[in-house]
Amino acid sequence: SSLTSDQLEKLGPIPLEDGDGSARRPADLLASLTSMLSDDASADLLGPLDVACPDRPFPETARWCMSALKNLTRPGALAPSRQVGDGKGGDKADAAEIASKAILDAGMLPLLAGILLHGTGGDGPAAPDWGPNTLQDSALYTLLHMSSLPGVRPALVTERMDCAVVLSGICGAGDGAGDTGQARLQRLKARMALCYLLDSLDTDDRHSSNLITDREAGALADLLSDTLAGRARDGPGGYSAAAFGAKGVLYAVRCLLAEARNRALVASSAHGIRLNALLAGAASRLADGGDDGVDAEAAEHAAVSLYRMTAHSLDEAALGFDTAMCAGPFLPAAPGAGRADTVAAVAGALSGLAAADGATAATVQAAHQIVLRLDYLKYEERPADFLAGDPGGLDLGRVGGGANSGKTAVPPGKGAKPTFHIFDRDVTRSIQGSIMPNKTYTSAYAAAEEFMWSQTGLFDVFDMANNIAYYAEGS
Repeated sequence: SSLTSDQLEKLGPIPLEDGDGSARRPADLLASLTSMLSDDASADLLGPLDVACPDRPFPETARWCMSALKNLTRPGALAPSRQVGDGKGGDKADAAEIASKAILDAGMLPLLAGILLHGTGGDGPAAPDWGPNTLQDSALYTLLHMSSLPGVRPALVTERMDCAVVLSGICGAGDGAGDTGQARLQRLKARMALCYLLDSLDTDDRHSSNLITDREAGALADLLSDTLAGRARDGPGGYSAAAFGAKGVLYAVRCLLAEARNRALVASSAHGIRLNALLAGAASRLADGGDDGVDAEAAEHAAVSLYRMTAHSLDEAALGFDTAMCAGPFLPAAPGAGRADTVAAVAGALSGLAAADGATAATVQAAHQIVLRLDYLKYEERPADFLAGDPGGLDLGRVGGGANSGKTAVPPGKGAKPTFHIFDRDVTRSIQGSIMPNKTYTSAYAAAEEFMWSQTGLFDVFDMANNIAYYAEGS
């Protein structure tokens, strides 16, 4: 139904019966059709797909089919982000993964890419101002859903078909300055899908090319707020309450904040303090027993993201020196609350999170590191209604009554104060007697942080970074 009348005529009839005269199954018909369309000779004969051509006899059929695929591939609210299901109907099989693998088996991935690439020129696509339920809108939702499934991702990034290239083109189409609400939504969908695909790559710098803008940071904060509150957004660029899940948004945030330049941008923008409050609120839901949108894995996404933002919200007054890491405030302080009250409230919430049933090792480690450095972070008093529009955010005025209140899995006490030199110079690690090559880190802090994620025990990253910087200077 995506083909023109001329293309359908060139393609010729599709046999509806087998050699014995029995009717062919729909799956066999689809396999035959996709085989014909994927044949190089057929591709040369038919020419490129033109989804805007008025000579398509069945345009509404094509749009309806793509909308159906969008809905069939939508993952559940708590579908795994990093675990790999078998996709074959086992205990962990997800209906969206089964549907996505059926799309792959039918050879339809080039069709999805062709729909999204339609209208591109040598300088890249124009702003992706695709309206709701258009062919491109549904195709991008479908690719977003497929990218979110661990068992499907490897098939989306291959030498033959690299969907990351398609998505990067949508993210970078134009400068975004004059985007409509609908274009911003399409960019955000492409950005999230790109996050998932890049995270599946086994390289340390896999997220380094996925850089966001200030507008995207604001749109991401809006989306996280809406999904945590379970609400829809009306108007241009709007979406239903079921279009996105909080867990999927938290995973995208975690991927984006793995890149230091994205963290610096968010921390120095007006969106940083709000996004941090939303992350803290999402993580604390696990301490209250979890809910339909936040499970242990989603809480880990939130806790790790929040931890990463602490290094960009250091308080120069508490440190005694200024650095580029002293960007924006970490969290809002309740009106009239002193610094000690704010630190105690956040520490209580994070300690409850670390003690929650199901909390992962990464969640506990992230919560531990945040608690140790709370005294060195920047807080900013905001009006009492600052988070009125973000009911999923951490409200410091009502922290402390969760199911795990009073419990702790995080040792109390102030952590080591960071020194200036853990941030400002490269360090190189060499292992004496090892054949492994030396490894250079952007800072002593980056070296200590990498070591932290590989350990099961708890320690102070700032303290380790101080020691690395001290001995690296030969002192």
